[in-house]
Amino acid sequence: MTVITVKSITKEMLKKDEIELIFRKHYAVMYRLARGILHNDEESKDVVSDVFARLLGCDITPAADKMLPYLLTSVRNRCYDIISHRTVQDKLRQHYPLETPSDTSTAELHEEHLQNILHYAETHLTPQSLRVFSLRYEQGKQYKEIAKALDISIPAVYKHLSQALNKIRNHFKNVNYDD
Repeated sequence: MTVITVKSITKEMLKKDEIELIFRKHYAVMYRLARGILHNDEESKDVVSDVFARLLGCDITPAADKMLPYLLTSVRNRCYDIISHRTVQDKLRQHYPLETPSDTSTAELHEEHLQNILHYAETHLTPQSLRVFSLRYEQGKQYKEIAKALDISIPAVYKHLSQALNKIRNHFKNVNYDD
């Protein structure tokens, strides 16, 4: 049984109040930095929100004079993570395009290829990697949504997806579907 004391409640409320003040003071500059890097309004808002969520969940708060540099560095690093993952997604789309080919026979071959990939994934991936793979590519969920749905960290989502894609890619690298 957890005992909640007045001191712990006061400390938690104080931290939330501090974070709210910091949020109001620095949100605009953090958003502009994220927007300048990502060129996307929604992703930029998400980045700033993520940084504040981490700050709220952290027991240590940077000193007041180091707060803005800390926040801007956190925003920059989070933006670079997103850009890095975009390039991974772009590479995946290049290797496994989802557009429907115009030629019917090509479309059938494409569908057969996708079915082979799904069958291989279902029979050769670990259960967790298969769940991550399915949520990402069959349901179109974002990494954050997958992490929340499976109650795992975002880096774990990246790890499972990377392992799954490497395994699939290695298995199908010598298969030629152009015949």
